[in-house]
Amino acid sequence: EQCSAANMSQQMMGTFSRLLSSLSRPAAHHHWGHHAGRAFAAAAASHTDLIKQLRQRSGSPISDVKSCLESNSWDVELAYDALRKKGLAAAAKTASRHAADGLVGCVASSNGREAVIVEVNSETDFVARNELFQKLVGRVAAAALTLPHHTSEPTPTTSKATPLSVDKLMEAHLPEGQSVADACAEVASRMRENVKLRRAFRLASNYGCVSTYLHQSSAPGLGRIACLVVLEPVDGQPLSQETHQQVDAVGRQLAMHAVGMKPQFLKKD
Repeated sequence: EQCSAANMSQQMMGTFSRLLSSLSRPAAHHHWGHHAGRAFAAAAASHTDLIKQLRQRSGSPISDVKSCLESNSWDVELAYDALRKKGLAAAAKTASRHAADGLVGCVASSNGREAVIVEVNSETDFVARNELFQKLVGRVAAAALTLPHHTSEPTPTTSKATPLSVDKLMEAHLPEGQSVADACAEVASRMRENVKLRRAFRLASNYGCVSTYLHQSSAPGLGRIACLVVLEPVDGQPLSQETHQQVDAVGRQLAMHAVGMKPQFLKKD
């Protein structure tokens, strides 16, 4: 009987130990769940950072950014390329819409003997006031100044504005490697409006000074109306640096009056 009681006591102790072991398992499961929750929170924070990064880089709506990241396994480069293609498609849809607003951009060469004017149109004044659009106009004007020209060099008496090929300018590349056409399409997709390079002109002088004036200037080199004036010495001799600065000051004043008076002719005859 004593032996039987001892065996029964051992069995009860074994059962009690197994019961304690089973009760401790949920705690281990809770510990695993805590780590899983932390990992999920870290992944969510990482995804939020990627969305913010791509949103700033592309300027696309957050919904489009998130959708492209999810469909490309959260690869930023693949998502950016998908957004770019989507933007180009969106820009193509707006290309037929009327664009009558916008800005003109003007850039002069470092020696003051050459300048270009470009006109980039948007649908509304709201976009024309946008910093992204304004930067585009300035970049296009700078690209126009570097565009090769095959016309004969002007003489002191034949300086005149020469139209630049819009097609050639659209094919020109900006310093970052993007073409003017792609840059316009990118801004159009981000602004949800038609953005169009309408025309461009170049004015150069061998010996004189090309002065510029921009009316209602919204930023350096940008405005609503632009005017270029060429003043050249009658003897055909190049201007000294000091004289060039004085002539340029007079030329800017004449350009400002030309914008205000809208003259149609240089001489009565």
